[in-house]
Amino acid sequence: MTDPRIQALVDNLQENLDVEVKNWLNGLRGNGDKAKLAKEIIALANGGGGRIFIGFEDKKDNFFLEAEPKEGELEAFTQDAIAEIVQRYVSPPCQCRVEMVSRKGSENQHPVIIVPGKHRTPLFAKKGGPQNESPAAGKVYIRRPGGYSEEARTQDDWEKLIDRLVKARQEDMLDSIREILNPSSEVLVKDEGLDIWHDKNIEVWQQKVNEFPKDAPPPPQKWILDCYLFYQSLSSRRVDKAG
Repeated sequence: MTDPRIQALVDNLQENLDVEVKNWLNGLRGNGDKAKLAKEIIALANGGGGRIFIGFEDKKDNFFLEAEPKEGELEAFTQDAIAEIVQRYVSPPCQCRVEMVSRKGSENQHPVIIVPGKHRTPLFAKKGGPQNESPAAGKVYIRRPGGYSEEARTQDDWEKLIDRLVKARQEDMLDSIREILNPSSEVLVKDEGLDIWHDKNIEVWQQKVNEFPKDAPPPPQKWILDCYLFYQSLSSRRVDKAG
């Protein structure tokens, strides 16, 4: 089932700080198209995360139109393909997710690439595009109003980026403190059934031992059992004192 937020975005598609819209990028056949996509991933990640919708033409009357994919273009946008692009062009790499979405009233499917945010370090282009096309290797890209992805240049660009990184670190620290104070993981509880099984078997064994005549020498098992029970009683006393 499609995420309601993604469905709302694709039904009223507009580019902004956390939404980018692309055509089919030739099914990612060329390195230039892969580099363009990597640039958008870097910019969105540095801006706190976002989504890239694939398979739409330039907007007409302030509305993006669906573009008909050529053979193999839709199938090119797989999780593995996007991960490969990230590994090749983005540093440090981030884990993007690919989902399929359709507009209401349409049977056409469109890939949407979900880019994570809240990174603790800025992402930059690990490798440049072919023939000096963007992105440029070693450059940091950010989002600007209107849905543009550009290199971070001004002091204001860097101040906003650093502020987001610091907040991400603070949130990680607060999450760690909350986890310590109120663990979300399942707390292991004592298995009372095992204790019942243990006590029952001790009781049966004791009955067997008591069947021997009083003047008969105790079997070796009796000595082992007595040692075990004595050790268990000492352990219980240590636990009680520690508590």
